[in-house]
Amino acid sequence: MHPKLLYFRYKLFRYRAVEQAVARRQGGERLLDIGCGDGENLLRFDGLPLHRVGLEVSFPRLQTARRHGLDVLQAGGERLPFPDGAFGMVYIAHVLHHVAEYERVLAEMGRVLADDGRLFIVETVTDNPLLRLGRRLHPVWQGDEVEASWRFADLKRIFAAAGFEIEEYGRYNIFFFLWEMLPLAFWPFEIFTPIFVYLDLLLEKIFPQYAAHAYFVLRKDEERLS
Repeated sequence: MHPKLLYFRYKLFRYRAVEQAVARRQGGERLLDIGCGDGENLLRFDGLPLHRVGLEVSFPRLQTARRHGLDVLQAGGERLPFPDGAFGMVYIAHVLHHVAEYERVLAEMGRVLADDGRLFIVETVTDNPLLRLGRRLHPVWQGDEVEASWRFADLKRIFAAAGFEIEEYGRYNIFFFLWEMLPLAFWPFEIFTPIFVYLDLLLEKIFPQYAAHAYFVLRKDEERLS
């Protein structure tokens, strides 16, 4: 994608600047991306002093990630093939709602996360009525079944129950997720992306409660560690 178009997307997807800041704070540590797909997210950490490891259940996606030179293993998040406290940062983006045993995945992520590490989660939330309708009509995304639908408040409760404290969070994307489907189907539409980014940012100021996505920076609950 052209750098100028990426610039506009990054204005909307503000979590990408946050993820970079978190990764820099974990400099010299290991980063684990669960459900890394074709490696798009891992590639954004190029140049940082991190040993990056990805997990992916789909073999075709795994092969694509490996062609990018990434260290990717075929495995799911329910049983991570790593020792306790092995990673300074664990990353999972738009994956948790595709997992039926999400509590087990959260427990495993907490197990392999270092005590002073950070868990970075990006998730879809159904506070947005258009997204709720879309989920009912088509509960599949890129071939993967949607196993759970959460509102923003649900995720906060789920993370607390799993033993995590929220250090930082943000909500974004009022309707841009609908627009994105057009450039995916016919790429020349991408030239109109800046217009829809600014429209979405304006709506976000007026209706923040209807954001369709959220990100969280989590750390282990200090009371449970003591």
